[in-house]
Amino acid sequence: MIEQIDTWILSVVDGSLSVAVSFEHYSFRTSFRRQSGPVQRLDRSTTFTAAPWPQNWSARSLVFERPDQR
Repeated sequence: MIEQIDTWILSVVDGSLSVAVSFEHYSFRTSFRRQSGPVQRLDRSTTFTAAPWPQNWSARSLVFERPDQR
């Protein structure tokens, strides 16, 4: 569990987090993994990509998106 928390925090701080949520589907990518699945009871769709917090910091590369997730 601590490893998962560390990877989420690192992904947010270094800017390697991308999230997309629609009315029926969600997906997220970090530099460590990707995941997607169904969504229920969503009022509004959204998409965002984190930016690095420290100045002059290069974010880790995101895990590649599968063509069927675009």
